[in-house]
Amino acid sequence: MNMRKTITLVLGLLLGLAAVYYFTTNGNLEVDKPPTTDQGTTIPPSIPDSYGQSDEVVNSFKKGNADQLIPFLAEEVELILLEEEDILPSEEAKVQLNRFFTNQQTTGFDVKHRGQSGGGANSYMIGNLRTSKNTYRTYITFNNEKIVEIRIEEE
Repeated sequence: MNMRKTITLVLGLLLGLAAVYYFTTNGNLEVDKPPTTDQGTTIPPSIPDSYGQSDEVVNSFKKGNADQLIPFLAEEVELILLEEEDILPSEEAKVQLNRFFTNQQTTGFDVKHRGQSGGGANSYMIGNLRTSKNTYRTYITFNNEKIVEIRIEEE
């Protein structure tokens, strides 16, 4: 087969695939567009049911209340607050987080991304913690449904 016939065949196949896609989506080429809020903000996907505690975790960050996190913290938590990093017992991690929330005057928390890794045993949440002083990028890592790491850093 010469080059011209090969190119014509490939183009024909591509056009055929495009037509099939177009007609199977009823002309809606945005079938995978994620849902949005009234303000146009993308709603991130949920962590599977086994990590259903994430809504309560989100609410504790929104309110700046680390006391609500205690049931979800592992025995030891790697806590990174700005430039300070330590592995702390859950109760001490709670105290440090409450101190941070109070000093920064938390005003809200927006989840930007959620996901899983490690065959489903690990999951994570990434968000923006808003305070009266700054907005901080926040990473929360779960292992077997318990928070093992909280990282709060400047954006």
